[in-house]
Amino acid sequence: MADGCMRLSGAGYRKRALEQDEGHATRTLELFYTETIAALVAIEEDPHEKAITRNEATGIRIQLELLETAFMQGLWSFLLTSFNAVSKKLQNVNTTISEVISLFNGLVKVVSDTREEFDQYEEKALSISTIQEYKTLRQRRRNQNLQPGENRDNSIQLSGRDNFRVNTFNVILDRTLTELTRRREAYQKIYSKFSLITDMKHLSNEELREKSIILSQYYTQDLKENLGNEMVFFKAYCTEKKILNYSPLELLKMLRQDNLQISYPNLEIALRMFLSIPISNCSAERSFSVLKRVKNYLRSSLSENKLNALALLTIESDLFLSIDCEDIIREFAAEKSRRKEL
Repeated sequence: MADGCMRLSGAGYRKRALEQDEGHATRTLELFYTETIAALVAIEEDPHEKAITRNEATGIRIQLELLETAFMQGLWSFLLTSFNAVSKKLQNVNTTISEVISLFNGLVKVVSDTREEFDQYEEKALSISTIQEYKTLRQRRRNQNLQPGENRDNSIQLSGRDNFRVNTFNVILDRTLTELTRRREAYQKIYSKFSLITDMKHLSNEELREKSIILSQYYTQDLKENLGNEMVFFKAYCTEKKILNYSPLELLKMLRQDNLQISYPNLEIALRMFLSIPISNCSAERSFSVLKRVKNYLRSSLSENKLNALALLTIESDLFLSIDCEDIIREFAAEKSRRKEL
């Protein structure tokens, strides 16, 4: 065991691992794939190790030696490296929605191109995998009652390679591409509402007024109908001062510095709304925070269904508080009533 562990704990390993600023597990596994398998073999053959430890090492080694595992670690290493770079940019407070859309366009292009690179990933996996063939699915043939004129020759039997490509490789990339496209469209929808601000220099006065009406109708409680006139006047002001290339943040700072928010109150509100829209979300983290508040020591014996229901009511508290519960309570009381008329 000592020799195998030394391969993974020596100075060379630490240096190479630290040089990879991404730091995720798939990248580390890609760098030390053969060393990891050698270390597992050393653990298996070490008589001083517990039997359960040797068995676990054997199971992990068998999985790592599969061609499919070597293929997937190379694929995920590439994808997670790309996602990690975008994630770091999304966490920057100065990142704008237009930049986010460009980042998502890049990810969509990367995933689309990766779908056509199966052979490259396969070649790389074959170079490090112990097993050089894909697992072939062996299925028991079902007895079918064939109608006159039918035969079993129409059934398609995929090879191990084709089955892995169709049912694993393509499925992962297609689902990832669908989710990325959905999120990009959500950002594009928000961006289009505020295009009168981001694309002000490219829009005519009539287009500015039309887009201002759409935005003010969407935020009726915040913006007035004269937003269009303010945009036309402000564009003329920016043209005169030659600041049409300013970003929304720079425009808001300029409004405050020149004390123009009194002249353009609706524009100032629209700028603040646009700049305060978060470019990322943390719905999963909020769910865990809610569970921590709901399932305290007084509710430690809650069933899963009840816990899920309480968590959903807490997460969607705004919607829940807007619902009139009197009818629901009366309905519930009527159903649970045990009084019987004599």
